[in-house]
Amino acid sequence: MCAGLDLDATGVDLADTALRAAESKARQRGAAVRFPRHDARRLPELGERARGGARRARDRARDRV
Repeated sequence: MCAGLDLDATGVDLADTALRAAESKARQRGAAVRFPRHDARRLPELGERARGGARRARDRARDRV
């Protein structure tokens, strides 16, 4: 969604299959998105800021640990 609005977008996951699927969808849509293999609970290590849905997903994942 963000990439479609010409905003910077980064998608993270630990699963290589999920990253490949996301990269394929982004390519089909012509979106420039970064997809590092990374733990969403550790986003600050990427030097990026979590906002909205990403922050909620990170917080839910952290609560499960």
